[in-house]
Amino acid sequence: MERKDLRAYLRPVLKRWWLILAVVPVVTIGTYLYYDHKPKVYSASTELFVQQSTLNQLLVGSTSSTSTSSVENLALLIRTKAVAELATKELAKEHAPTTGGGISAQPIEKSNFIVISATAATPRGAAQLANAYAHAFANIQTRQLRGEASQTLETAQKQLDHLGTGPTASVQREGLEAKIQTLQLLAAQPGSAGIRQVEPATPSSVPVNHDPKSNAIFAFVISLMLAVGAAFGLEYLTRKIISVEDVEEIFERPVLTEIPNVDTPAPTGADGVSMGKELHEPFHRLQMNLDMLSHDRPLRTILVASAAPGEGKSIVTRNLALAFREAGRNVAVLDADFRKATLGGMLDAQEGPGLTDILAGRASFGQTVQEVVVLRSENGNGATGTYVAVPGGTPVGKASHGNLAMVPAGAHHGNLAAALASGGMRQTLKTATDVYDRVLIDSSPILAAADVLPLLSEVDGVLLVTRLGVSTQDSAKRLLSELKRLSDVQVLGVVVNGIPPRIYRTRSYGYYYG
Repeated sequence: MERKDLRAYLRPVLKRWWLILAVVPVVTIGTYLYYDHKPKVYSASTELFVQQSTLNQLLVGSTSSTSTSSVENLALLIRTKAVAELATKELAKEHAPTTGGGISAQPIEKSNFIVISATAATPRGAAQLANAYAHAFANIQTRQLRGEASQTLETAQKQLDHLGTGPTASVQREGLEAKIQTLQLLAAQPGSAGIRQVEPATPSSVPVNHDPKSNAIFAFVISLMLAVGAAFGLEYLTRKIISVEDVEEIFERPVLTEIPNVDTPAPTGADGVSMGKELHEPFHRLQMNLDMLSHDRPLRTILVASAAPGEGKSIVTRNLALAFREAGRNVAVLDADFRKATLGGMLDAQEGPGLTDILAGRASFGQTVQEVVVLRSENGNGATGTYVAVPGGTPVGKASHGNLAMVPAGAHHGNLAAALASGGMRQTLKTATDVYDRVLIDSSPILAAADVLPLLSEVDGVLLVTRLGVSTQDSAKRLLSELKRLSDVQVLGVVVNGIPPRIYRTRSYGYYYG
């Protein structure tokens, strides 16, 4: 089995480049502009060191160190309403903004430190807010501890006043006087609450969470991934064949030519039939490819088939016949699409007996075949110039042109599949190849009607036609499955029909028509 290259795997993305081009730049630029215009926020932080002060030890009566739970509780107290009100008053004294900022307090794990972080619209405002909360919390804790010390002093003083006389009272008096003196000294000291600001918060000129470039890069990566995912998703959901690469991958056969979508693919006139100049080059390429294939094996009879209606097989049969004629071949075209015969009208055939009459034994090949009147150019190449009529298909001027004839479908009758499988069809092909160099057969769509199946093994080769935007991947795969069941069918290749002119030109084929 042939290994796929990287382009085969990237084909869904390459086919839908417009989706990526529409989504990724818009999302990336939009994200950058959004974050670039968002208000900038600055952050500042300060640390508080918490320890049990001598005053606190004296009041509590314990010399143990501050526990982790105590530090966590103090961190929660920083965010209380009382601290916020005192911090607001301090900011008002400094004429600093009192709104528009945020505060957080987190204890550092397994330590006696609390980090106070503040955010504001300016670097200085963030630093002022953090410091204000640190000062407010320390002041409240000091004020509370001094209040407890005052109550303890008052109680000790009352005990001292009610002491009597005697040796025992004298000892108690000395102890109470010492305690009162110590409380007065400790309460007057700064930092008596055991809370100390390690370093004041300083302004930082770098805003937090304001990096439009990084956000844009992240948006670019995410949008690219989503767009690529959407391309693969659309590839899975869109079952129609929309590119030549799809045809090569699905049909597993060479593409012999690519035909652009034109307004008039089968021009006819009062003086005869012709082929549009835009189609000369692709059909000339098809004719040459088939001639090269015939070097290895004879290709006298070629069946033109498609999976479903509307893929352009009849137009391909018609114009390929004209290309063979221009190359000097005598060509006969048989219309075997009995259910929807259109080839006769494309080649300006007259009413009369046709292929069904031959198969039914009502007429002979000679009685049904009609010469086709063809317009060709005076310069002999059939591509440009003034066209002149060739009455009865007899070439004039250069002898390089062959004759073109056709056998129309004829009247519809009974078992069409049996008729095509009969010896009459085999004999008809033999008679035609005795007279003509190439015999082209336009058939019914293979998946739409089983009439053509017996005929597939009677011809030298089968030419498949598919049309972009019309053919589906499912029908193509079913067609291949149908052909693989018939071991003696020789598929020559695929003709890709209906390529949009813009895409056709970008694939370098517009060179011939400037």
